[in-house]
Amino acid sequence: MRCLVFHRKIRPPELAEEMARRQKLLDEAPPRNKLASLFDVDNLKKSFRTTFKKRQFGVRPYVLLLVVIFVLEIFLIHGKGPTMFLFLR
Repeated sequence: MRCLVFHRKIRPPELAEEMARRQKLLDEAPPRNKLASLFDVDNLKKSFRTTFKKRQFGVRPYVLLLVVIFVLEIFLIHGKGPTMFLFLR
């Protein structure tokens, strides 16, 4: 089993070069406004395209159902319910 060490002096040179290249790209990127930095439109388009694409054996409704269930679960976890449960307890 390999152990990954993240100390700068022990890193392989390829990794150090890759990290320097990525940092340079981040530094050169034009500044984005706050909304654009939180919400990537391209990612949203890709996710909708992937969710609604035609699938084998008619699985699309099940994928959509899973997405809806996940969204409802997130609303229940972070919504008013947990706070009210603790209040009533």
